[in-house]
Amino acid sequence: MTWFVPPTTTGLSLAAIVFFSFILGLVHGATPDEHTWPITFSYAIGSYSTRAGYRNGLTFSAAFTLQRAVASELAFLGLAALFAAVGLNAYIYILVGLAMAVVGYILLRRARYLHFHRWEMLLHRGLNRVLRGPPRGP
Repeated sequence: MTWFVPPTTTGLSLAAIVFFSFILGLVHGATPDEHTWPITFSYAIGSYSTRAGYRNGLTFSAAFTLQRAVASELAFLGLAALFAAVGLNAYIYILVGLAMAVVGYILLRRARYLHFHRWEMLLHRGLNRVLRGPPRGP
């Protein structure tokens, strides 16, 4: 059943990969982080009782965990060939490093960075004119 998983990426069977992805999804769903706890908490406090809050939190966490486990596994299987291309990662690291060096140079040497406030103001004025329509007479 592992015919579509390249053998160089993992030594695990498809069932093992799905199992470990599910376990990682459980850990992610159980630990509060910046993505899950605000939503779970809002469902829980929106309930009228502690029991309903627990039930809503558990239902959300279980559904979220299952969805993330399936989505991460599908993403891995779809991108497995890219992950196996070690040479591609080197080029990506070089490009990211160069971009960071350029931005660092601009920030350190010029002590300035690009501001878009003027452009935002002009865009805002233009959109207001377009959305309001032609000016009306007295």
